[in-house]
Amino acid sequence: MKKKIINICLIVFIILVSLLMLSFFCFVYKVIDIMKMSSDDANILYELYSPDREHVAYIFENNTGATSPFIYRLSILKSNEEANLTKGNTYISYDNFNGYWIDNSTFKVENTTTENIFKQKKKINNIVVLYNYEK
Repeated sequence: MKKKIINICLIVFIILVSLLMLSFFCFVYKVIDIMKMSSDDANILYELYSPDREHVAYIFENNTGATSPFIYRLSILKSNEEANLTKGNTYISYDNFNGYWIDNSTFKVENTTTENIFKQKKKINNIVVLYNYEK
């Protein structure tokens, strides 16, 4: 009887570990897929210039397909650089957000949640990035 219980526990444990590993690999695959998106899949929602017009913050919306939610991305670039999804990536989230320039070297991201964030930098291209949920 003890051996049967041990065998059942072992089978349940193996199933749970397998499901956990599968979930992890699916998550990693999705994150890698998000990072590789091309600018052909993106719409620029906002183009926000710094007060001195030396930098520009682009907020993109990516449609990742019928079974996946939209991805929202912030890229901060020098004004003479073309908008794209490979340079200047500062913030990536499933949740839509807003942002604004505080001064020439500080940009603030306003988001209503801290969930579903894939990337969050505090500094890029000599620009400090602040987040409204940080205290």
